[in-house]
Parts: sequence; C-alpha cells; structure tokens
Amino acid sequence: MIPGAVTKFDSSNGLSVPQIGWNGCLSIKECVVLDDVKNDDRVYFVHSFCALPIESNIDWILTLTDYGNHKYISMVAKGNVVGAQFHPEKSGPVGLAMIRSFLAAHGSMNTKEAGSFKGLSSFATLPRTILSKRIIACLDVRANDDGDLVVTKGDQYDVREVAADTTTGRYR
Repeated sequence: MIPGAVTKFDSSNGLSVPQIGWNGCLSIKECVVLDDVKNDDRVYFVHSFCALPIESNIDWILTLTDYGNHKYISMVAKGNVVGAQFHPEKSGPVGLAMIRSFLAAHGSMNTKEAGSFKGLSSFATLPRTILSKRIIACLDVRANDDGDLVVTKGDQYDVREVAADTTTGRYR
C-alpha cells in the first residue's frame, strides 16, 4: 500500500537497538491529527525497524524522526489513512490528543504540504529531532501459553517465578 521497504536499524556503530524511549516527530505536512501537537512534543517509541523516506513514498510522509544517523518515517497520512511508528496510546497527553483528533476528523485527514517542502532533497536541511533520555521503570510482562511470565520487549530477561526445591530448599 505504501511504497518503500522496512529496514532494521544498523547497530554496528553502537546504536542501541531497539530504540526504546521518547523522541520528537518533525511535521512535514499539515494534518488534523497534529493540530494539538507542537514540534517539541515527544512520543514513545519501542522498535527495531523503520521505513526510510524515498521518492515514491513522499506523498505518504506526515512526520520524520531521527535516531542515530537514521532519518525515518514516524507517521504516515494520506486520504483517510493515518499510521504511527510510535505508540500514541503510551505517549501521554500528546498521544491522546492525536487519537482524539483522529476520531473527531470524520473522514479525510485533509493533509497538505507545509511550507516549501519539495521532496527528498529538502530532508537534509530539516532540523533534527531530539531523543529524550529517560528511565523507563517498567517492562512489558505477560503470561505465555504455559503460564510463565515473559518480557515481551526482549529475550534476555528471565522473569519466571522461582520455586524452592522441596528436597534442598534451594531456588531453581
């Protein structure tokens, strides 16, 4: 539906993947979903993959975000379709404002180019978004099909309940 490819962030230069945290979204065109959002507002991301802006998807791009040396598409909008790379439902008042605006739009998002946006060549002159450094004090934990507790955002954590061995008294 949207031209282009999804690619994994390159972690070979020390970039932390997945990107987990708060970052900005730079608006490329106007859309009712962004009416109550300011350019310095932050939204919550948890992802390892991104869609890169290319000539054939320019008319879909609503916002761009920077992570490391990647400038990627963080929101798309065209006609009555709007999509976000980040989690609006986890993005506090900013995300709730976007959802509220989307639900109130009743049809077309009425997107239009903002300013003098002329295509991919102008992306290099856009200001960079800023990654906010924050501590996330929770993990997404759920029970799997076997009833074990598992972390859904990484496989390096063992969060299963530990039971004591009745013969040795040690925890396993």
